[in-house]
This record gives sequence, structure tokens and C-alpha cells, in this order.
Amino acid sequence: MMFFHTIVKDVRCIRSVRFFTAIAMGFILFPAPLASAAEIEDFTGGKLSFFGIPLLSLSGGALQTILSIVAFLFVIAALVGGILIFVATLSEFKRVPRDVALSFGWNAMKKRKGFFFVVAFLVFFVSHINGVLLEAFKRYAPAQISFPLKEFHFYSFPYTGMEIVFLFIGFILAAYIAAGMIRISLAVAQKKTPRISELFISIRIFVPFLIGSAFFIIVLWAGLAFFLIPGILFASAFFFWQYRYLEGDCSLVNSFKDSFAMTRGARKEIFLFWYLCQVIVVLGILVLGIGYFFSFTVSAIALAFAYISLKEQQKNSYGKESLTKT
Repeated sequence: MMFFHTIVKDVRCIRSVRFFTAIAMGFILFPAPLASAAEIEDFTGGKLSFFGIPLLSLSGGALQTILSIVAFLFVIAALVGGILIFVATLSEFKRVPRDVALSFGWNAMKKRKGFFFVVAFLVFFVSHINGVLLEAFKRYAPAQISFPLKEFHFYSFPYTGMEIVFLFIGFILAAYIAAGMIRISLAVAQKKTPRISELFISIRIFVPFLIGSAFFIIVLWAGLAFFLIPGILFASAFFFWQYRYLEGDCSLVNSFKDSFAMTRGARKEIFLFWYLCQVIVVLGILVLGIGYFFSFTVSAIALAFAYISLKEQQKNSYGKESLTKT
């Protein structure tokens, strides 16, 4: 837990320590998603797959060349990860209150550890229950049960109809519980007392939120597909649309407009701060897994605090009329 105390202090004498720690974490953490996705199947047969897509079936020198390229890309990913963490922890933030936000999240979590542990557990449970049910259904469902769309190919990903339905249900559940977590984080950032009931929102509020989430994810992935940069720019510009919408005084369309306006001039800092929060979550997972429930809470509250700060800056600079209403 001393990591949080270190990360929120801006003391020059420990910057060298934080630098080497950042580089080490980058080597460990950044390639992890790629490492879990890329796998070599039937190595003796020379088959290589990525995200489940069969890429190559080679042998001899050709296979070794491809594997060398993959290893080189992992090294590059590690270096990029280390640089990102280095920049996110050591650079000066002018618009996003990085240190204050993390400190606020840490202190808020400490005051109500039991409450936030329950909230984080519920978020984790609801977000992953569909995957557990899918595996159970695939393993124990009677063989004679028929299901529409026996097999559906999407970008070379073979999905059965059953899997498509479970993926859709999982997206809805994840969006629903994410909306609740954002509302609780906003309440804490506004120095209100959060309640478990805020995890559950009405259908009237959730349906537009779900539509906005689907739009955001589709555009984000489309941007990431084009050399990453467009996706990062889009995500940074509209990152806080969910927070603005869930405050309850703004329509879905206007929430995107307000996010675009309030993040102007701070998008690099927003991306770096988000990345730093993800690192904190991963570090929590490394603490026997149980640390996730606390590091996730700290990151969620810190992001909400950053949103409130940017919103206040927008009001102070351009007046209250700069934020649209429903």
C-alpha cells in the first residue's frame, strides 16, 4: 500500500526511485494484454494465433523469423509502457490534478473501506458473471438443445449463437454496473455520502447511457484500428461524457459536447492520468488479487475527482452557460 503514498507525493528526492520503478512496471505491465492474447498453439506444428485468429502455419526458418519479430514487438511494447508510466508519474500536470486526485481517492477509500470493498466486489461480480454462466452452459447444457446461429464468423472470430447472446448480455451488465460505479464515484468526489442504491439506475437513464456506450466503444475501436492515435485522441476528448450524462442535468448528445469542450487543452494529461489509474489497478491485482477491490476504488474516485476539477475550470473560464443543459 505504500505505493499510493509514494505516487501522490511530489518530492524531488524520490524522483529517481520513481523513475526506475516506472520503467520496471512498464516492462511488467504494458505487454500483459498482448501476452495474454497472443499464443502459440501446437508449437511443434508451427501454428501461431493471435486473439484466437490462426495467423501462421509455418516451420523451420520462417517460423523462427516470425517469432523473433513477435518477441521484438513485445520489447517495444515494454519500452513504450515504461515511457508512458515515467511520463505519467513524473511530468507536471497543469489541468488534471493528478496527485490531489489520487490522494483524495486514497483517503476516501480508507474512510469507508468496508463499503467500497462491497461496491467493488459487486462491480466485479456483475461484470464477470456472464462469462461464468457461459462456461457453465457450454459444459453442462444438454447436447440436444438447439440454438440459433450455430456458428457466426465476425472478423474471423468463430462465435456460436449462444456466445453472441452471452457477449451481448455481458456488455449490458457491464455498462449498467459501470454507470452505478460512476455515480458513486461522483458522489464521493462531490463530498457527498454514497449509497449502495446508487449502483442501480432507472431504465429511463440507462437506455441512453447504453446507446452512448456502444457508440463510444465502436468509434474508439475504429480509431484504434487506424494506428492507435485517432482512437486515443477520440477517447481523451470524450472521456468524461459518461460522468457528465450521469449527473442528470444533461442529455446524451450534450454530454459528448460538454466533454469535448472541458477536455480541450488537457487531453494528453487525461490519457496519461487514465493510464496511471490502470497501472494502479493492475498493481492491486498483483497483491494476491484482493488489492484489486481497493485499487479499483481509488482509481474510480480519482477519475471522478479529475472530472469535477475540469468541470469547475470550464465554469470559471467560460461561465456556467458553457455547460449545456438537457
